Amino acid sequence: MSKWWTMTCVGLSLLVGCSSNKEPEQPPLQPTAPQAPAAQARKAATADVPNVLVVVWDTVRADHLSAYGYERPTTPHLQAFAEDAVVFERAVSDGMWTLPSHASMFTGLPVRRHGANARNKWLDDEFTTLAEWLGEAGYDTYLFSANPYLGSHTNMLQGFDQVEYPWSDRWKKPARKATKSKILPNDASNVLGPKWVEKEYKAGRHQDNVKDAGPVATRALRTFLKGRQQPERPFFAVVNFMEAHAPRVPSLQARQSMFSAEQIDAQLSLDQSYPYLLAYTVGKHEYTPAQVETIAQTYDASLWDLDLATHQMMQMLEREGLMDDTIVIITADHGEHLGEDHKIGHKYSLRNPLVRVPLVVRHGSKLPPRRTNDWVNTSHMMVTLAELLDLTAPAQAEGSSWFGEERADKAYAELIHATPKALERVGAVHPDLDPEPFLVTYTSVESDEGKCIRASDGRQMLFRTATDPLETTDVSDREPGLTAALCGELQAWEQATPVFEGRKGGGSTSAGLSDEERARLEALGYVEDETP
Repeated sequence: MSKWWTMTCVGLSLLVGCSSNKEPEQPPLQPTAPQAPAAQARKAATADVPNVLVVVWDTVRADHLSAYGYERPTTPHLQAFAEDAVVFERAVSDGMWTLPSHASMFTGLPVRRHGANARNKWLDDEFTTLAEWLGEAGYDTYLFSANPYLGSHTNMLQGFDQVEYPWSDRWKKPARKATKSKILPNDASNVLGPKWVEKEYKAGRHQDNVKDAGPVATRALRTFLKGRQQPERPFFAVVNFMEAHAPRVPSLQARQSMFSAEQIDAQLSLDQSYPYLLAYTVGKHEYTPAQVETIAQTYDASLWDLDLATHQMMQMLEREGLMDDTIVIITADHGEHLGEDHKIGHKYSLRNPLVRVPLVVRHGSKLPPRRTNDWVNTSHMMVTLAELLDLTAPAQAEGSSWFGEERADKAYAELIHATPKALERVGAVHPDLDPEPFLVTYTSVESDEGKCIRASDGRQMLFRTATDPLETTDVSDREPGLTAALCGELQAWEQATPVFEGRKGGGSTSAGLSDEERARLEALGYVEDETP
């Protein structure tokens, strides 16, 4: 039995699903995505075929997790779970925001190869996804996502037999209850807070409070598992949690686990709404160093809630007797700047606060627990699962297995297209804003020697990340030889890996979005119609 299961579910008892196993009485859901290929194309499922559960902690940077040595107890449950798992200390996300990074995990490709980005918010049909591949191999496939970018309007649902969201009909009520139970009556920090007041920036109060639906995700996954017609078949499930994504509403228990009453009052009174975070990033709003620390504290408290919600899911797997037969992958799609390089959020950067992510893999006794400093990209999930499941990966999949004999000695990340539309929100208040410095694109490579970031404006930056993990000092001028070698290698990789621009007429930005969907994206700080 794993140590995650033995830990007590402390605090947050008011959250939906923490103390009750009762499921809502609902008719079986009809699939919301195309069914998997015909049965004759599937491999026969057998009892010794492991299940696969991928848990994506949206917007989580590795260095703020106590499981990775962070000083605050942000993730005590993950820390215990990691004792029975493989922990990758140097995992890098291929992208620095939701759509490209998820598309990389789903296809086994770097961002430039699949082409899903800010300009082309669409994953082309030509690529085989994890769900399609495993569906053909006999798996039942399921997605529960609190992030609306994993939707039909981005074509990210390929291969999933069943797709659900916190705002799906059967889960909207408990999801709203779960989120609202965390919002404190004196919260003036964001658009969900009762005391928040819109000022110079137009952010808009959002009333559909279903973002922090972690406990509901566990209930939804269990309902899917219980409702399958052939429960002997293996399952592949992806669950996306959004607790760490702004607007952040940590529970009182989470805040009190780490902070004083005075610090909590500061968290609740400081305006941390998205337009101010963006204005700070582009130099048109200032937070004091103490206020930046307050924003980081709010972020850390949200990780505590996220950790507990995931703990509940692991408890459920244990109760159902599924844990030892399931490959559990806990990772993140990207991180979050919390003041570094005068940035808050996840835009306009490839610094390590955005691309160094947690990666914890557990498979009963079949993967001996350890911590490793191997360089890995999260996009290599497909080739890794092919090795663990003894399957042949789709021909498109690139990279080496996280556990293979041939290990990578470096990791790449990309920001392929910038987001000019987002700057208009700040520009409407500050007409003197020059957007050009923020429309630069980047690629990066990191190895034992350091990290090179190449910018589209011609700059080449070098950071000695072993001693400067937050990349505060560019040493390219001091070390021209290493800069030329590492950045030259990165340039060669760029030239050898062409950018997929998508099929004509095959992409979508905001086409087909309802007003409710558009409002939900806006509340999360996403701005549609980014296509230049």
